[in-house]
Amino acid sequence: MTSISFFTLMSGIAIILIGYRILLLDWKDKQYRAFFALCIVMGWMTICWYEMSQATAVEEVEYYRQLQSVWVLSNTLILYNFWIFANRAGQYIPGWISFTYWLIVLFPIPYLMYLEIYTSHGHGTIVALPRGGWGLALEGLDRYAIIRLIWTLALYIPTALLAYVVAKREKNKSLKRWKWGLFLLVSIGMSSTFFQNYILPLNSVVLPLNEGLISFAMVAFFGWSFSSRRLLEVNPELAYEGIAHSMTNLLVVVNRNFEVKEMNPAARAFFKKEKSKVSGLSLKSLLGDDNVKELVAITMDSGRIEKKDLEVVVAEESYHLLLTMGEVYNRIGISNGYYILGTNLTPYRRAIEQVSRYAKALEKSNEALEQFAYITSHDLKEPLRSISGFSSLIYKRINQSLDAETHEYFDYIKNGVNRMDALIESILQVSRYGGENKNKGAIHLKQLIESVTQALQLYIEQRNAIIECKADVILEVDHQQMEVVFQNLIENGVRYNRQKKPRITIDVKKNDKGITISVKDNGIGIAKPYHKKVFAMFTRLHNWSEFDGTGIGLSICKRVVEDIGGNIWIDSEEGKGTTFYIFLPQRVEILQ
Repeated sequence: MTSISFFTLMSGIAIILIGYRILLLDWKDKQYRAFFALCIVMGWMTICWYEMSQATAVEEVEYYRQLQSVWVLSNTLILYNFWIFANRAGQYIPGWISFTYWLIVLFPIPYLMYLEIYTSHGHGTIVALPRGGWGLALEGLDRYAIIRLIWTLALYIPTALLAYVVAKREKNKSLKRWKWGLFLLVSIGMSSTFFQNYILPLNSVVLPLNEGLISFAMVAFFGWSFSSRRLLEVNPELAYEGIAHSMTNLLVVVNRNFEVKEMNPAARAFFKKEKSKVSGLSLKSLLGDDNVKELVAITMDSGRIEKKDLEVVVAEESYHLLLTMGEVYNRIGISNGYYILGTNLTPYRRAIEQVSRYAKALEKSNEALEQFAYITSHDLKEPLRSISGFSSLIYKRINQSLDAETHEYFDYIKNGVNRMDALIESILQVSRYGGENKNKGAIHLKQLIESVTQALQLYIEQRNAIIECKADVILEVDHQQMEVVFQNLIENGVRYNRQKKPRITIDVKKNDKGITISVKDNGIGIAKPYHKKVFAMFTRLHNWSEFDGTGIGLSICKRVVEDIGGNIWIDSEEGKGTTFYIFLPQRVEILQ
């Protein structure tokens, strides 16, 4: 075996292996399947060339030459592969042109194969070469040779043009050089074949029957190009399989024509598709035409990955999917298609709708309760006024004739009416508080305290109280609600105080998270077991005879502070005064 024969045999085997390797990358891809068919035919032809080089008789050479009649299919498959290659590179060829052209090209194939197998027309006569081996001797161009020549040119010229278009359209610099090389190799290979078979034999130049090496080079170069240099990748699907199959999100991978290549188990279950029937599905059939157009528009226009909440209908049932679309790139940055990643938002949307319904129902319930509290309070005040009024009239009439014990009973009635009136007023205050920040704006804390002290001026003067504000901070809060907070704290500090001069000190400390306002008094203090209980509605720690009050002030303070994301707590010991701390997050503070 000569070195040429050896390389011819290796080329034939390598061509078939390359085709098989490409098919393994994605056997569902039309380009890959067409390339595999081409490799089978060209590998067969190359092995026939090897057998011709080893043959010792004309009959044996003729036999393998007849087996090589598949060259007709080889040339057709070469054009078909480059036709797909160019189409995916953006070279659109109208359907009527494609149909007409392929009809013309395919029509002569049976006739040409008949000539190759059963006649010696068109391809020359087998002759022995002086240095060994076999070649072609073409004795003029008869009509059969001319038909074969025209048909060959009808395949070779478009193939070279399509290779040229693909190379010219390529934008990636590295891949562009590679595709220009492919164009040159195709042009040289087809020119070489054409000259060997038609031009040189007419000038009595007989060449060996062996194009195995050029066939191998063209196949390897072409496969390397359209597979985006994936020929040497080992098990490229393993990473996808391992990640995609463990995902709970929906994952759909499509090619450049938006035909489904892969769907992970979660996506197949959601769209109710069997694994064997996934390949080739149109993305529009899964998501809908309008949704696909919107996804593509968002992805292409923005140039970045965007998320979109879209409504998708599956088996006549509507779902909400949060979809993300992006391009799938290979190792060298060439786009092979797109991925669509989806999250089923339907359960969350339904939960939100349910919460919304509950919120509306709760809002109506609160409105009804507020109205009920107002009406009830109003209706309760009417008989209370009657009790107060008639008891006063009775007291005036019989005042002089009453003994000490009866006077005490009338005092109990008066005090009970006053306490009931205070409780009813407290219920009205609670019902009117809705938590909305209707009067939100910037205000200095000192200004807020001054407003409160003015409202409590008479009470403060009666108790000889001292109010001192050291806080220097501006807050973004609802003025009226925060006035209620500080009014309750200052009023409590003065009320629950046995000192001759009650003292209230307001200060502030800042940190990265927000501010903490302290309201410190020198009053009677609160025992530790009651530090949390005092914030409960209508909680009182003392008798009415000792300290008045309804026990709702601190509960309103807690609601106001927590509604703006803050917190309120106590630091106190019985007999040692009380300090209320109010933490407000940084978003309600305006730093000076």
